[in-house]
Amino acid sequence: ARDWFPGPEPRRRRISGRIVDGVPAHYGAHPWLVDIRLRTDSGRTMHWCAGAVLSPNLVLSAAHCFKHSPNASELVVRIGEHRMQTRDIYEVDFDVEAFKVHQGFDADTFFNDISLLKLRPIRNHGILFNDHVMPVCLPTKEDVYAPGTSCVIAGWGKTIINVHQLQSSVLQTAAVPLYEPGQCEQPWVYGYRIKRGMFCAGHVDGGMDACHGDSGGPLVCRSITGNFAVFGIISWGEECGLPNRPGVYVKVQEYLDWIANTEVELL
Repeated sequence: ARDWFPGPEPRRRRISGRIVDGVPAHYGAHPWLVDIRLRTDSGRTMHWCAGAVLSPNLVLSAAHCFKHSPNASELVVRIGEHRMQTRDIYEVDFDVEAFKVHQGFDADTFFNDISLLKLRPIRNHGILFNDHVMPVCLPTKEDVYAPGTSCVIAGWGKTIINVHQLQSSVLQTAAVPLYEPGQCEQPWVYGYRIKRGMFCAGHVDGGMDACHGDSGGPLVCRSITGNFAVFGIISWGEECGLPNRPGVYVKVQEYLDWIANTEVELL
């Protein structure tokens, strides 16, 4: 299974969402965040990626988490997760009934890095929402997110740059600002590697960042009209918390039609 772990990638891509220079989150502060886990040969599960609850039966995540097409039966979605090593009061594990990776996903460029997972019901129901577990809103096509807007990411993982360790035992959170249009395409940042449907967020001087770990987790922003929504999906980046090496995210607004059509297919 580790052959397709979403860590080391081509072209020095060290992907995803362990939160560097973040702070511990309060339980319930990110009620839409889920822990996507992989069943191991021993029958236990290990943290794999992250995702965001869209409805009682659907979870949004990144395509590269599933690029080698594991069977849905190998995946578990844990809702209400906060402390990795302790069972939390609202924690529930759901089997994955099916998942769909964007048909145009390119594993070399990370173009179209988006996927949807359908959960298998438990006793004929999907996720039961409460103050600690609830869905995230999708943006509308008309929502505008201004450059410099401070958005929120969260995940489990290392919290200090250049220190090798396993996942943090407690969910970490950090705020990252949206880059100016065209800034990420500059040659001293990522240049031509930024494709349509991608955007950057992070601090130009480095520091707080989403790096190697929780791919697929949501970046949640407030639009200029005040609506909170999942504006991005943690996709890729280089190294971790370095100057001019921001996190790269999937622009969810570009995929609203795909999400709607795929939801119909899965449900």
